[in-house]
Amino acid sequence: TTYADARSVAMTAIAVATERGHAWTTSDQLIDEADKAALDGNESLAISLADEARIHAELAIEQADREATAWRDNLL
Repeated sequence: TTYADARSVAMTAIAVATERGHAWTTSDQLIDEADKAALDGNESLAISLADEARIHAELAIEQADREATAWRDNLL
């Protein structure tokens, strides 16, 4: 995996989370840190940070999905 690939996957997940109104600010912060690591030539750290940003975005998507139906459970 290259940093460009890891960043692309992370950005796609962040876009989905943003579209659902649940993007976490930590995702953007991690991408910024990943970009800096990549510019500094530390590709392994950059990939790791991009992967972490992707994970945060995926968790945000999961949160959005749960909250979309949680109100029904609270009514019953």
